[in-house]
Amino acid sequence: MSPARPGTVVGLIGSGIGPSLSPQLHEAEADALGLRYVYRRLDLDVLGKAPEEVGELVRAAQLAGYDGLNVTHPCKQLVLEHLDELSPTPPPWAR
Repeated sequence: MSPARPGTVVGLIGSGIGPSLSPQLHEAEADALGLRYVYRRLDLDVLGKAPEEVGELVRAAQLAGYDGLNVTHPCKQLVLEHLDELSPTPPPWAR
């Protein structure tokens, strides 16, 4: 029997993101909606990775079964070449 999956697993990739409130905020909102949601930090500083290694982190997260990732400083531009697709038009809320 395989171990139970915790629901939706997502992550935040960036540098110096230890103080980020994103995991607690997203998990609390999901909990309030009755959803199983796990939000992990993938901090370059903690992992000893350079920003240019963001592609390696994206691949590792995909292999680990992550459902999605948020990417912040300093990887926002560096991650583009590692994406499966990119929408030509940002959603209305991002304009």
